[in-house]
Amino acid sequence: VWKKAQVIQKLSETSVEVRFVADGQDFDPEEGIVKTFDVREIAKLAGEVSATAMPICNTFDKLGVEDMCTLNHLHEPAVLKNLQLRHAQFVPYTYTGQICIAVNPYKWLDLYGKDLYLQYLNMPRNELAPHPFALSSGAYIDMNKNGIEQSILVSGESGAGKTETVKIMMNHLASISGGGDHGSLVIDQVLKSNPLLEAFGNAKTKRNDNSSRFGKFAQLQFNPEGLLVGARCETYLLEKSRVVGQAQGERNYHIFYQVFSLAEELKRELFLEGSVEDYSFVQVGAGSKVDNTDDSVFLQETKVAMDTIGIDAREQHGIFEIVSSILNLGEIVFKAETTEKCTVQSLDKVAAVAKLLQTQPETLKTTLTHRTMAARGETFTIPLSADQAADLRDAFAKGIYSQLFDWLVTRINRAICSTRNVKHHIGLLDIFGFESFDHNGFEQLCINYANEKLQQKFNSDIFKTVQTEYIAEGIPLELVSFEDNQPILDLIEGRLGVIELLKETGVLAKGTDAMFVSKVIAAAADHKNFEKVRTNPMQFKILHYAGEVTYDGDRFLEKNKDTLPADLLDLLASSESSFIRDVFPDLASPKAKNGKPASRKGGGFLVGATIANSFKKQLGELMEQIAKTTTQYVRCIKPNANKSAHEFDRQMVVDQLRCAGVIAAIRISRAAFPNRLTLVEFARRFDIICPSKLRKAAPEVMVLGLLEKLGITETSSQNAKFAIGKSKVYFSSGLLQHLEDQRSVVLRKQATIIQTHMRGYVKRKHFLAMKVAAKVVQSIVRMFFQHKRFRVMKRGTIRMQSRVRGMQARRRFRVTLAKDRARKLELKRATEAKA
Repeated sequence: VWKKAQVIQKLSETSVEVRFVADGQDFDPEEGIVKTFDVREIAKLAGEVSATAMPICNTFDKLGVEDMCTLNHLHEPAVLKNLQLRHAQFVPYTYTGQICIAVNPYKWLDLYGKDLYLQYLNMPRNELAPHPFALSSGAYIDMNKNGIEQSILVSGESGAGKTETVKIMMNHLASISGGGDHGSLVIDQVLKSNPLLEAFGNAKTKRNDNSSRFGKFAQLQFNPEGLLVGARCETYLLEKSRVVGQAQGERNYHIFYQVFSLAEELKRELFLEGSVEDYSFVQVGAGSKVDNTDDSVFLQETKVAMDTIGIDAREQHGIFEIVSSILNLGEIVFKAETTEKCTVQSLDKVAAVAKLLQTQPETLKTTLTHRTMAARGETFTIPLSADQAADLRDAFAKGIYSQLFDWLVTRINRAICSTRNVKHHIGLLDIFGFESFDHNGFEQLCINYANEKLQQKFNSDIFKTVQTEYIAEGIPLELVSFEDNQPILDLIEGRLGVIELLKETGVLAKGTDAMFVSKVIAAAADHKNFEKVRTNPMQFKILHYAGEVTYDGDRFLEKNKDTLPADLLDLLASSESSFIRDVFPDLASPKAKNGKPASRKGGGFLVGATIANSFKKQLGELMEQIAKTTTQYVRCIKPNANKSAHEFDRQMVVDQLRCAGVIAAIRISRAAFPNRLTLVEFARRFDIICPSKLRKAAPEVMVLGLLEKLGITETSSQNAKFAIGKSKVYFSSGLLQHLEDQRSVVLRKQATIIQTHMRGYVKRKHFLAMKVAAKVVQSIVRMFFQHKRFRVMKRGTIRMQSRVRGMQARRRFRVTLAKDRARKLELKRATEAKA
């Protein structure tokens, strides 16, 4: 994605020649290769404010930096490099100002012990390593101290660790709030309800084996003393379409697989014949298997969760009946008699569904194959084609499941929500991140619409953070501004926006997806964030904050429907099951007095309503809630697709950083002055290019003097090139790079001088070494010859000494021999004389 390179030469104002150099992190097969690049493309990708600013490298240590706003050069390559360094050292958390970026480590790290709970509560944030505990502690302290409601928004793509991060902060808040046993009980109920929500709201996708297919906003409730007394959960945008169909390699919601682990007798009672492979609403093809999972184990966890929140045996049986009825609905097949009329082939499945819902089989059969319409006081029954009947069957299944999910959420809230002595809230939003796939449909539009709304709040908060810093540094506020994403929101939710046109087309008797797309193209033709796809009339592009997304309008009208015919509402209202009446409480009187279908609310049964409009209203209410709070942000990042603790997919991480709005936040935070240095660091770094008389001056005097020398003196107008604060100096785009270039010129000149002196020094040193070596060699040679001469003389002396000693020895021997002879002669004479 991004590679380290050295600029060799500037070919023009917009073109440079660079050489790739070693990064020290990854092997680069292009190392040493020279290439030419367009500066404008690089600047745009890096998130630089100036169109021709090159992203300058930072100097990193092994662990990178804890807060990336402290980087001298803050841009996309710097963020990516820093996160990669920290991930390699198993350091998952990093700040970017007030944002906490959490990179999923894919291994357990000892970072969540209870000994850390109070540390993050009692110690300043800047004295501790980045951690979600810092955000939850900050929210709790601000709530207690200033009485301000709090929210923490956690986002990221599927598998990035959003749900785990929310759990971590929930546990932390339960502990530090001093809620005692009751507080722990509340959190225990919240956490133990997760398997229940996961069973009915999570499914295997291509990216995640346990992907949440809904958004969740959990509000922890605190009394005036700051003790945790309860919690409340709201859910958003359950993916209903998954109930009746899934993409290749994905699965339906977990509960549809878990029910096949029920006891055989109970399965017979629920008309669950055969195995899961026999049911068309569940995907069991290649790639849909979840490795290392046992649905029977998860079923037990689901049942324990039901027990924990107080769902009794009757209600649990009713839940399984509804799930089984949906599976059997999928097996009802329609046979076309004519192009406008059909009959039901699988009457046994109709009987099974009717038995499970406790309705009449004949009524169910008629309701699925006919539609009742009222006009001018008269009622007409119109037969449905096979395709229309199948669509109605699928809509019925989706509606039932959606209402069951809403009922489960209501029961969870009934168990854990406190209705008295609640003073403050801390909300934790776990919501799907921005999505852009090869094929993007209605669900992606809704998800990205939600992310645009959250991004607008995010942008505003980041801008306020920048304003706070400027005020603290004494920088004029008029020097900073940012571009709002309101035009994109207007394109989606405005008077002639996508949502309104979708609703308008949907109410037409002959409305089609093609008609909807053509209306959108006509209404948004001149919008700067919209583009028509010329190669496909059913597609259109929206330029979101995170990038361009191509949407396919196919099935938009169908997926947007949030209605069921009055006949199906009547069918459910006539059920003899008390549990069905509990789950569908608003169906007591499905028709108004005039005999026409009444507008009804609840669980996807609002006649005339649409999912997009309902979500727009729901999202608006959520944003109103969040707007009243102090908001903090966690951006979860998935480092690779293989769930490896050692891999770091740079392209994948960059895509997520863009989708999470981190790069957009950088653009805002560095909009007016993208580069900054402390005054002390500036003085230390650039004293080499300062006039000598300024080198001992105060840092701010040095800054002014140096920039004046370069002909830059403007500091107060909208076109300011720099601004000097109390402790930092801020530079407009390109100015710091210009200073670095000037510094490089001086350094190169000095390097040449140093090299000259160094080469002379090395040569002189070499000569002296040679001279010393020559003397040593001469000494050794002389010593060798002297030693040789000494050995010759020594051998001659020894031979001479030997000869002298021989002569002396022979002389002594002759004397001794003569004396011996004389003695013997005397002895002989004496002997003879005696004789």
